[in-house]
Amino acid sequence: RWNRAMERLYGPSRDTALGVAVAQLFEPSVAAILDAQRRDHPDGAAAFRVPLTGRGAREGARLLVNITTVPLQPSGSAVPASGSIVIFEDITERTQLEEQLRISEKMASLGVLAAGVA
Repeated sequence: RWNRAMERLYGPSRDTALGVAVAQLFEPSVAAILDAQRRDHPDGAAAFRVPLTGRGAREGARLLVNITTVPLQPSGSAVPASGSIVIFEDITERTQLEEQLRISEKMASLGVLAAGVA
């Protein structure tokens, strides 16, 4: 499955993404993270601050995302997972704002230091 939020975030349409292998849909580094999460953490895992380059309608867009995987299985069932739910959280803008805040705080500290020296 591929929802509209993923279309807006990453670029490819639902029709383009359906039926395509993860390794072909995402760049190798992201596909490796998803494979490692499913293999090494069968109960789910999260990867933080993963760089991602948009495709399709968002071709070339530089994104920073958190990726969470959760096994797809009936609740409380002993049946093995039949797949994974993958959640991408776009933290690009938040990260940029945090960086701007750090720069502003540095400049304010320098101003206080300069005032103290003067």
